[in-house]
Amino acid sequence: MLRAGLVAVDHDNKWAGGRYYLLHLARCVENLNFADSVSLCSVSWGEQSSNDPFAEVREQLGRHIAVTPPLTFVSRLVRRVRRSLMRTEGARDLFETHGIDVFFPIPPCENTGTPYVFWLPDFQYMRRPDLMSEKHRGDLEQYFRGHVHAAAQIVLSSEDARNDFAKVYTAFLDRTHVVRFCSVPDDEWWSHDPAQVADRYGLPERFMIVCNQFTRHKNHLVLMQAIKLVVDSGVNDIHLVCTGSTFDHRQEDYVGQVTAFLQQNDLVNRVHILGLIPRADQVALLRRSLAIVQPSSFEGWSTIIEDAKTLGKPVLVSDLPVHHEQLGPSQPYYLSQDSPEEWAIAITAYWRQLSPGPSIGAEGEALIKLEQVKRECGLAFGKALRAAVPAPS
Repeated sequence: MLRAGLVAVDHDNKWAGGRYYLLHLARCVENLNFADSVSLCSVSWGEQSSNDPFAEVREQLGRHIAVTPPLTFVSRLVRRVRRSLMRTEGARDLFETHGIDVFFPIPPCENTGTPYVFWLPDFQYMRRPDLMSEKHRGDLEQYFRGHVHAAAQIVLSSEDARNDFAKVYTAFLDRTHVVRFCSVPDDEWWSHDPAQVADRYGLPERFMIVCNQFTRHKNHLVLMQAIKLVVDSGVNDIHLVCTGSTFDHRQEDYVGQVTAFLQQNDLVNRVHILGLIPRADQVALLRRSLAIVQPSSFEGWSTIIEDAKTLGKPVLVSDLPVHHEQLGPSQPYYLSQDSPEEWAIAITAYWRQLSPGPSIGAEGEALIKLEQVKRECGLAFGKALRAAVPAPS
């Protein structure tokens, strides 16, 4: 059985999407039953921080493996002799001690001597250069290029991303694997009563919800403009809940722009900005909501849409190719990211049609569908990991 070491990408809790991606992959692999399966562990170079980024799946992964070089003179000498005899490169011998065959989604240190599968989440720097400085774009391009050349295999989250990859890294296309992750619930998803959680946050009975970090490409302002149009049309009981970090690494103070618009248009009591809240609370509010709203002007593979699919919730989404890939032709609304008017019409229609959740029947049907999706995700991930490891000679 192949053993893969997962390396954390969200130590400081500023990239929830990256953290959830790894957690969901771990849950997809957990229940696979085929002969050449893979096992997962978490690994770091040096001691792991006190904030365990894999806490939610620690039971599946087991004890964390922290790898360090030997500290004493004797142990260093013994290692040097052994490496010379075995002709071991880099830190491979240290990881082999723990039976680690491959890393994902990045190596834990330089010169590991062990293959790794690189996860390239999206090509935002290429598709939306307006979202970052020239230096930031250059740094990202250099970072991705280095890993694409060094990695044994590359995982992409969507065919949309693979299309972008083909434009830039044509020679490496045969190393790519599309692994469409899904949201896999644990017991905590059902641990809170949705109505009680909504009451605790002071929310009304009826609301829609958007769960995105407050950065410009998440497109909150177009949504707020749509809410104003809905109110102006006479829908006086409309409410929108916003969860997600208010930290913006681009330092644009996007949340400040959003709140200023709400204040100027007397919408403060209709739009509830909760910030980053515990995952169990967020899921409870998703279940309670009428619908989940995703107005992004760019996405790699949307976690919140996968959450909606797992919970059987109606969604309103922007008209992006990746959203079409996630939701398919049966999705009733794909809305222009630049048109508050389109969003206002769709929001009004959903507001009149839908009732507060949870819908136990819809959730049950969604969980049945999830089993097949979860298996497909786990198989695709396992295939990428196994392709990275040379067959024994």
